[in-house]
Amino acid sequence: MPDPLHTETLDLSLPHLLLGVRTREWLQAAAPAPRKWRTYHHLCGGRHEQLRRLVGLELPLHAGLARRIHDVQKRLPSEAAQGGMRLSDVRRYQDVLRTELQLDCEESYLSYTHAVYPVDCQPEFFARLTPDTLPMPLDALLYDLSDPQKTPLDPGAQRWQLWIVTSNAPTYG
Repeated sequence: MPDPLHTETLDLSLPHLLLGVRTREWLQAAAPAPRKWRTYHHLCGGRHEQLRRLVGLELPLHAGLARRIHDVQKRLPSEAAQGGMRLSDVRRYQDVLRTELQLDCEESYLSYTHAVYPVDCQPEFFARLTPDTLPMPLDALLYDLSDPQKTPLDPGAQRWQLWIVTSNAPTYG
């Protein structure tokens, strides 16, 4: 099936905030304008380079947050230095996320890798990261929830992901 979204490459001179949706769910729903949903192909994983396909909506970061994220990234271990991702790397990321940015990845840690940093999709975390106001539930971004002709998406499905995406320049050590 062809990708209905425009594919873009991120300019990684600054971090980006992406609100992601699982591709299969996305392809079954129609996104309303004016939101600019895109497919991003992002090189991540440190020395173990992996190309990850992220389907999402780019959100602006609060002023000054890009520098703080860059500083946090420098403090994180690169799984590349040890030959692969370890549970201790994820725990350290979670600790740094909690203490430095007052965010968490309790529900989203499985997508953690160097240069793709997950954050739980919680309203208070959105408020800390972006000046944009997002509808709750987030499914309103995919279709008009009041339209009786639309079949609601499974409310229990974890289709939403929030990522801080940065350069893959490894921080070995």
